[in-house]
Amino acid sequence: MIIKFTKMSFKNKPDILNNQSLKAQIKCRVDYYEGQEYTTQLDQDASGQDLLRRVFMFLGIEECDYFGLLTVTREMNQWIEPNKLLRKQIDYNKKANDQVYVFTLKVKLFPPDSRQIFNEITRYYLVLQLRQDVFSGQLPCSFASAVYLASLIAQAEVGDYIEEEHATTDYLEKMSLLQNQDSTIMGYVRTMHQEQRSLTPAETDEFFLDRATRLQYYGLHFSLVQSEGPPLLIGISSKGVSTYTGEWPNFIKLHEIPWLRISRIQYRRTKLLIHLVPIMSRKYDYGDAHKDIIVFKLENKRIAKQVWKICIEHHGFFRCSRTPSPPKKLSFLKRGSKFRFTGRTYQSLVKEGSKRWEEDSILSKRQNSLQRFRIHGNCNMASIISRN
Repeated sequence: MIIKFTKMSFKNKPDILNNQSLKAQIKCRVDYYEGQEYTTQLDQDASGQDLLRRVFMFLGIEECDYFGLLTVTREMNQWIEPNKLLRKQIDYNKKANDQVYVFTLKVKLFPPDSRQIFNEITRYYLVLQLRQDVFSGQLPCSFASAVYLASLIAQAEVGDYIEEEHATTDYLEKMSLLQNQDSTIMGYVRTMHQEQRSLTPAETDEFFLDRATRLQYYGLHFSLVQSEGPPLLIGISSKGVSTYTGEWPNFIKLHEIPWLRISRIQYRRTKLLIHLVPIMSRKYDYGDAHKDIIVFKLENKRIAKQVWKICIEHHGFFRCSRTPSPPKKLSFLKRGSKFRFTGRTYQSLVKEGSKRWEEDSILSKRQNSLQRFRIHGNCNMASIISRN
């Protein structure tokens, strides 16, 4: 038997090989503060961490654990998970090559003490987030607090009050300070702005955060609970899980469950289950059989799972003293979500920041936002820091 070998033609093969080697790209647009945006492209096998890393490097954010990316999937807001493929967290369509997927940079884990933030860029972006929340009404505050916060924003943007330039409130009306800013309120802001003389932008950020962190609804993630009686909501923050009732923004706080009191959090279908650590008594020891469980019924299963994830992240970030070990792979016979908190904890982040702050003797100064945009336009936000 004679086997005859023929020479194959590879004239058309390189194009086929190149087309197979080129992976589909995911076009991403990240909207962040002051109307700015960042665009990039990632492979279809990229994870959420790949996108987060690019955004944080572009903006120069080192204490990135406080921030996250929010996107809308199936008419619902969802936080991007770092350890999960990006295409599985969005409405990805492989055939739509020109489709741009939109994300929004937000603060996900609000620090309870602004003095524990050692990086000036982190404070700056946190201030921008709170300014946006106050202006949109998501962070309600009293009249006195609103005027004080608005005066600090004016000091940070335009500098010291000058009678010849700031004789009227026209310079304040050009800025987005408060939700309902009329001439009367702007008059109070103008008067308060005169008292903020000689404060630098970095100092105004510190005073702004000091007042904002003491607001009633600071750092709370609200979710509506199904209730037969009056409206009931749960609020998740750095302190724990709280329950509220009433109408927005005049909520009445009913209970607060600190993270120290919570031993386990679960979700089953539309229910969120919070297991409490039993309170031991000198006379009675009920043991593990009488642990208290608080059950909240949410609107649907997707919302219950999202609230459960927010609780897991807050509990792991603010309660744990060290970074948890990575989750073990679940077998195909075991049910349950693979979601676990794997990032740095709040305590470790504070220790790293304090150590770096002690070693770094160079102080950074930030330019005024309005002056920066007049000179540079839509520049890299990381350029707000200039070293002396």
